[in-house]
Amino acid sequence: PAQQLLRFATFQRDNNSRSVYLPIVRDQVPEALSTFDFAEPSLVTGSRDGTTVPSQALYLMNSASVEKIAEAMAQRLYATGANGNELGQKAFELAYCRRATDKEIVAMGKFFEQFYTSEAKNFANRDRLRWAALTAFCQALLGSAEFRIVN
Repeated sequence: PAQQLLRFATFQRDNNSRSVYLPIVRDQVPEALSTFDFAEPSLVTGSRDGTTVPSQALYLMNSASVEKIAEAMAQRLYATGANGNELGQKAFELAYCRRATDKEIVAMGKFFEQFYTSEAKNFANRDRLRWAALTAFCQALLGSAEFRIVN
């Protein structure tokens, strides 16, 4: 019994792996997988239903795990030493494997400008404000349809 509990706890721990071969306990499907049409684990399934529902976008906007991933992405971007538009370009390359278009660069500038204007009063210093803005921007990229849907 104790060994079975230990094995079960191993399946439940946080896992940062991107894989289609992670173990799943039949009645303990993680919330993220349930939200995105995970196949019933007790059945053999050749294909899955494909849906796009508001709960999927809301999960990406409000999930603590997605916020954690956005923070890790922001940290990775800061580590490059880039700033300004170059930082935004690196974010696009990391998320979408392409450079941002001119229109997206303008939209990115507006995003950061609006974030700084609306959130400045909530942060004690400029560096923390910049960090929060970059993290929010990364989360927006991760929540976009381009990131979610493979063409």
